Amino acid sequence: MSPQPRLPLELEREIFEIAASAHPGTVPVLLRVAHRSFEWIEPFLYQTIHLDNRSPALDALRRARLSKPSTFFTDAVRRLVIMSTSEFADLIASCSGTTHLAMVSGDLNAYLTAMPRLVCISASLLAAFPPQHYPTSESIPGSKFAHITHLEVFESLAEDNDARTRLVPLLCTLPVLTHLALNHTPYFPSLDALLAGCLRLRVLCWLTNTVDKARLHAGMLVAWPPFRENLHHRVVMAVYSDWAEGTELPHVGRRTYWDKAEALIERKLSGDVDKTCFVADI
Repeated sequence: MSPQPRLPLELEREIFEIAASAHPGTVPVLLRVAHRSFEWIEPFLYQTIHLDNRSPALDALRRARLSKPSTFFTDAVRRLVIMSTSEFADLIASCSGTTHLAMVSGDLNAYLTAMPRLVCISASLLAAFPPQHYPTSESIPGSKFAHITHLEVFESLAEDNDARTRLVPLLCTLPVLTHLALNHTPYFPSLDALLAGCLRLRVLCWLTNTVDKARLHAGMLVAWPPFRENLHHRVVMAVYSDWAEGTELPHVGRRTYWDKAEALIERKLSGDVDKTCFVADI
């Protein structure tokens, strides 16, 4: 690369940043092109951060935390995958620009306030809103989810359990929720309530870890009389490969369960596959 840019500097930078965003695997190469490209592209190394005490990148993250200003992480980090919070509280606090969050540790309630740009979450909701403080769905501050478009709920929405009683009505109030993913064996009245109540919902994924389970759930679904009478194209049984894949940032070649579900729905609407097909391609 020429030491002096042959294109306007703003255009050159935009080209590099588009390449890094669309093709994350090219970031290490782009970093080495020139000093100016390093300055532009280095933040993309931190666009996704995995906070896990067992991570091989943990030492590099510790060094970056000491050497970078806190505003660096505010501007750079867009996706947080939180497995542990034991030594990362200050780093998490500086990631206020996060848009995609997957977590099995930490305080979702606090993160919803501290990260106002969040649009995509995979988490347990009830852990953040315990019944002794939030006894009803109305007592859970739904306004904290006002910008959430994609949500994976870890709880089981089974018959007469606390999750179903408090979460189903809450989910139906979320104003911009278009993609919802659920776990565990389907409880079809919950599914029916969500399809009727989530007015903007375009995709409802029911997740499993094997294709055999997905097929079993699809068979149960089609056999359920209320559903058989009105085969909802929005419902998809999908297999996940990683617990946090629902929060993966958009890039060329991405194949999360959201992408697979959308592809199946599009094919059903176009008539390419039968309307009784509910299992997304692996």
